[in-house]
Amino acid sequence: MPIQNRLLIIFVCYLFVSTANAQMANIFTKLPKEKWSGKWQTAKLTDKQKLERLSLLPAGDSVQFELPYYDSLNTTNDNRYFPLNLKGLNFLDLDFDGDLDLVYNGSSGWQTLMDTKVYLNENNRYQFLKILNGAIIDIHKTKNSYEIYTQWIPCCDSYTTRIEKTLFSKSIQGSFQESISIIGLNRLKAMPDFNGLKSGWINDTSLFATQSDFNGTYPYFGAQTKAASDSLRAKHPIKLINLTGRNQVRILDQKSVHGKEWYLIITEVIADAPKSRYEWSAGANRRFVGWVNHMNTK
Repeated sequence: MPIQNRLLIIFVCYLFVSTANAQMANIFTKLPKEKWSGKWQTAKLTDKQKLERLSLLPAGDSVQFELPYYDSLNTTNDNRYFPLNLKGLNFLDLDFDGDLDLVYNGSSGWQTLMDTKVYLNENNRYQFLKILNGAIIDIHKTKNSYEIYTQWIPCCDSYTTRIEKTLFSKSIQGSFQESISIIGLNRLKAMPDFNGLKSGWINDTSLFATQSDFNGTYPYFGAQTKAASDSLRAKHPIKLINLTGRNQVRILDQKSVHGKEWYLIITEVIADAPKSRYEWSAGANRRFVGWVNHMNTK
């Protein structure tokens, strides 16, 4: 598609999202209260001590994320990386072997994008393990494990926020556990507490989004963008995903539209989610937040 047409579509999406924001709240306002565990506090090190520990990184490795297209920018090596985020240096014993591992949360792209790097301390040297998608919003520590929650923020013409849970223990090093896909954008300060919500189930049901749910984003649906935009402006929900079979859910909100009841729900973990309008969300161990027009309650 010519770039001029794509920019026009993004502008049209901006108009309907901006108008909707003035009229109605979005999904994020319906999420349960964020619950910060407070049990994961990083080792209490001064800024100087944190910087000294970076000397344990492999030669030539910087904990910071590299600038996009660095090789084409003709910058000096000093300007190769995004600025170091001292507050993002977290030192935790992720593998419970008695030494401090490194979890770095910092800028990784334009539009204030952030990601998380994980290094394990092996024989007093930091060995790179993996990158977690998004910024840390919470870490839950138990007797034998750490659960790290990160939030990926959509940018540009994307529109799906994703929360990921990754597990660390003595025997498990960075295992992806599940993701939660949510339409719209809002920076969470901690992990929402979904426990205690009323539960129910759906059977062979589709999940939808409304015009106001695309808060803060400029959605692009490829060849279907115009049709989706027209539908949303006409106040018709658009279909996001078809879920087959019986799926357990928790209820976030309920509203009546033209005499029909709609329920905002979060699914329990789906073993193998199909490709859908939720971006980056196909595959194993996925959860989704969306509206359904049929609900079975216990």
